[in-house]
Amino acid sequence: MPKLRVFEPLLLTSTLLFIAVILRGTYEGVFYLNHGFLGGRLSDLPILLRFGFHIGYVVAGAVLYFYFFRRISELFFLDRVSIHLIATSVFSNFVEKVLFGNVFDFIPVAFSDYYCNSADLSFLLGSLILLPRIGVSFFSQIKKSEKRQSIFASSRIQSRLFFAVSFVFLAFFISVIFLLSLIHKDVSSFALVIGSYYFLFESILFCILIHFTNRILGPVDAFIRYALSKDRTRAFLLRNNDEFSELEVIAKELTDLKKTPDSDG
Repeated sequence: MPKLRVFEPLLLTSTLLFIAVILRGTYEGVFYLNHGFLGGRLSDLPILLRFGFHIGYVVAGAVLYFYFFRRISELFFLDRVSIHLIATSVFSNFVEKVLFGNVFDFIPVAFSDYYCNSADLSFLLGSLILLPRIGVSFFSQIKKSEKRQSIFASSRIQSRLFFAVSFVFLAFFISVIFLLSLIHKDVSSFALVIGSYYFLFESILFCILIHFTNRILGPVDAFIRYALSKDRTRAFLLRNNDEFSELEVIAKELTDLKKTPDSDG
């Protein structure tokens, strides 16, 4: 099964690229060669900024996938497929632009003048499958009574810290967009590019905060539950990278203190 999982995204990416390449030479209906994004947006920006837009989302998605979803044991086949649909759709569009300088849009979007391609539909399908699963995964991780098996040591404190730092990031990116509006007319295109990097920074911030706060809040939460527990037959042990290693000594002293009256009696 692990070997099969390696080929899942490769197979999906190859399929989407194959469809795009074949249609370029055979499709006879209405189509557009889209140099930008979302119906031609970003097409007026330099090529590095256009590619940077895709890179921001691809790297952000990879960071969240490898840190969050790879740490959840209940990652089922449908979850993997949805993640692969999103990642490979973005990556196949990126590769197509590298090869041809544009993407082949031929599917009309209802109630609009825009056209999309098969990779865009894969992105939409993957998102519709994944979004409910993300909510379920977060909720199950937060509700776990054994926090050592969860990636959230204290979801209440960690969420407050995350939103506080995110507010600083958001203010910074809004300031950048405002400054760009003073020197460039196409503010909306710049906002899309900057938004991709904001998503990237938020993804990295999420992983860093979860990692380091778990090392601090995890031992505290574990020690509180150990101190309140009536069953202390198991020794209190922290993980290798946990802070407050002195809690192990305090826990041992509490255990010895509880045993002393029994031995005297």
